[in-house]
Amino acid sequence: VWCMKRQPGDSKIIIGGRFTNYNGIPALNVTRILPVSSGFTNEAKNAAIYYDSEPEIDLFSTEKVIIYPNPNDGNFNIKLNNEFFDNTTLLVYDLMGRKVYENKMLNNVDSKVNLSDLNKGTYFVTLRNNMTENTITKTVIIK
Repeated sequence: VWCMKRQPGDSKIIIGGRFTNYNGIPALNVTRILPVSSGFTNEAKNAAIYYDSEPEIDLFSTEKVIIYPNPNDGNFNIKLNNEFFDNTTLLVYDLMGRKVYENKMLNNVDSKVNLSDLNKGTYFVTLRNNMTENTITKTVIIK
């Protein structure tokens, strides 16, 4: 197990790592465990049940860019894969297409972004690798 996160509200914990089972129950790299009075136990899992990882513990994601949490209060994280690792510019646009934020993300795989001064609403986050000119745009909701 390499990382974990407690889910808000229900106290269940999602764990991520490199494993094919956890506590004797099949679980490929991610599973959810439950607090019980005598300790923790993992939730029953079979072929009909699949748990998606929380983005911050998704160690094996094929996504080039992960933004979490989303929706958020204006504070969120951006996780970049190797393709976008070096020399990336972060641009944020409102629904009218106006640029409301710009920042260079040099040599940073996981960055924290604070846009809490923006109004609630939907924004487009564009990441542009300045060396390869690859661009990805994601939607972020500030609530």
